[in-house]
Amino acid sequence: IFVLVATFPLEAARYIEDFVLASLFTWGSTFGYFLLCEVACEMEQPFGRDGSDLPLVGYQVDFDRSVSMLVGAVSFVPPAASHAFGLRIQKAMESSNEDKPRQDGKCS
Repeated sequence: IFVLVATFPLEAARYIEDFVLASLFTWGSTFGYFLLCEVACEMEQPFGRDGSDLPLVGYQVDFDRSVSMLVGAVSFVPPAASHAFGLRIQKAMESSNEDKPRQDGKCS
């Protein structure tokens, strides 16, 4: 960024003839690059105790609550399947086997 600060005014003066316009363009562009650098630094370390950091403790508490709901007594009871459901699954498997071509090359 410091190389940009040193060389950008020279390039802006080379292409923009008006001094005031070249100065404003140089200042705005350089400010934008410094702003981009600051945002990148903030994104490198998103967790901490600054005002702009993400609430890591809150995320952990929500995750713990979600996990505790999964390991509750209700989640250890497997779902019960009825006999009619088992028959439908068996019938679907048989019909899908009939649709497949035979491996021995013979027609049925």
